[in-house]
Amino acid sequence: MKWTDFHGKAPPTQKHAAMTYSGIDYHASLRGKKFTYKAVAFFSRIDSWVRTPTKKVLRHEQGHFNLTEIYTRKFRKAVDEYIAKGEIRQEDLHTLYFRNKKELREAQALYDKETDFSRNAVKQDYWSRKILEQLR
Repeated sequence: MKWTDFHGKAPPTQKHAAMTYSGIDYHASLRGKKFTYKAVAFFSRIDSWVRTPTKKVLRHEQGHFNLTEIYTRKFRKAVDEYIAKGEIRQEDLHTLYFRNKKELREAQALYDKETDFSRNAVKQDYWSRKILEQLR
């Protein structure tokens, strides 16, 4: 991720240095007995913006996207485990998705709170290491 990836315009009422708009996109289909799905982490260039383009802030924003990737992997694992059990129901997949989405939202909020939006260098270092370990 680099600052040139951020194409959005910072809202005048927003005080943050930058905003990463990312999430999990998933599609599933069941044809007969064949079930397929795809889940990917996405980053929206047009919705992501920067006001203060520093290395410190970019590192923090990269952490947000990396958390999204971690929770995308967790979602895939949950779906794979669910599929292995047998019967596949759309409502169960939605439940897994929305539970994971809630956990991601909570992790993102905790990340911002504990790092004070990148201003707490000690906590930012801690979270950066923690996130990289989880990605590995």
